[in-house]
Amino acid sequence: MTPLILTAAALSMAAPPQPAVGIPVHAVHAALDGRAPAPDLRVLQAPPELGPPLASPAMPSPDKLLYGTRMDNHVDSENFTVAWRDGDGSVAVAEQASEAMEAAWQVFIDDQGWRQPVSSDQYMLWVLLDPGLSGTGLTTEYSSGDFPDGYPVIFLNPGYAHHSAFFDSLCTHELAHAIQYALRDWDGSDADSWYWEASAEWMSEQARPELNVYAWSVYYYSTQPWFRFDSTDNQHQYGMSVVNAYIEEVLGDGDSLRSTWELSEQRTGVGWDLILAESIGIEAAEIWGGFSGAMANGQLRESAIYEPVLIDGPVSDGLEGEVAMLGTDYFSVTERVTVSVEALDAGGVVLASGPHGHGASVQVEFGDVVGIVGASEPTARYRISVGAPVDVQDTADTGFDTPTQQWGERQGGCGCGSPAAASGWLLGLPLLLGIGRRRRRR
Repeated sequence: MTPLILTAAALSMAAPPQPAVGIPVHAVHAALDGRAPAPDLRVLQAPPELGPPLASPAMPSPDKLLYGTRMDNHVDSENFTVAWRDGDGSVAVAEQASEAMEAAWQVFIDDQGWRQPVSSDQYMLWVLLDPGLSGTGLTTEYSSGDFPDGYPVIFLNPGYAHHSAFFDSLCTHELAHAIQYALRDWDGSDADSWYWEASAEWMSEQARPELNVYAWSVYYYSTQPWFRFDSTDNQHQYGMSVVNAYIEEVLGDGDSLRSTWELSEQRTGVGWDLILAESIGIEAAEIWGGFSGAMANGQLRESAIYEPVLIDGPVSDGLEGEVAMLGTDYFSVTERVTVSVEALDAGGVVLASGPHGHGASVQVEFGDVVGIVGASEPTARYRISVGAPVDVQDTADTGFDTPTQQWGERQGGCGCGSPAAASGWLLGLPLLLGIGRRRRRR
């Protein structure tokens, strides 16, 4: 992973030292399936204290019990036991984790109605502080006779607790994974895991909107937006939380993420692009077309605190390129024009996106960013045409259900990012690796 570079203005609330993400879900899934070595011994090897209790509890019980045997060091709450070995943690860090976990539980389970993690109806969930963890956090599953399909256990690296905003967001992210395990059987591919991480990051924002730590991970999308949508290279999956931001702020509501996950329970083996399309009711290309335009042009609620998307250069007539499925190439616009795009391969599908809509052609003007989105497998070659602007955007030949929009009309529901929408210390934050828009090399 790339080291963080922040300006002096951001140093007081800089992101924690690397690694700034937990052990990726795709690596955990691969180890649990036996497809790859465990990225950390804790993925497969349960601490001895986590075995079944000596006797099953009498139900119903007014309080949740411990599944296993007690560690000497622990802090219990209603739904969690945070424990550590001598020298691995402290009461202060455990209380911090316990409070963050309970705050997230209140939002996810009590307020939003997500399904409880496996075992948590009877037992407190185990949360273990372990400074030897090879990442910031880990959520894995262990099997037992009581839970043959697995029950979740969360590990946290207490070395990050001094950065309270990050640590609280980490606790929320890992609880989100514990909930996900209760809903979906992964399909045995790395590609399935991208939405696990994109969802956990957005769930952290939903539960703790005052933290805005998820915005740091947007860097991993903004600096490599041409990656295939489900790529797990270079932590790209963490940055994809902004797709959920677009879906919630423009296309759906606060329950859209939960309903998508509940649908996924019946769609094991189906790609998340198809699950999202089914859940939301529009094609995946429509989702990404709108998302790409909104993301690049500062139309999301917290765009002011996102890393700007990487720009390939100015858009020009005759420019050709190739883009992966639901990946996007972005170009700057220097004058008011119509930008059209055509696929160069038989069966290929591409569309242009901008601040006023998306389709085969879009209207753009000076200062806008236009995106070219791939909408066919595995990649699509394209050619751009630049022509004179027209008064009304014509989307009749796009093949999508994009409504015709008047010049200057923004998509309904988009909140344009502005300093007033950002939270205090994040104003002006370059969010990982420099400032502004850069050119990428092809």
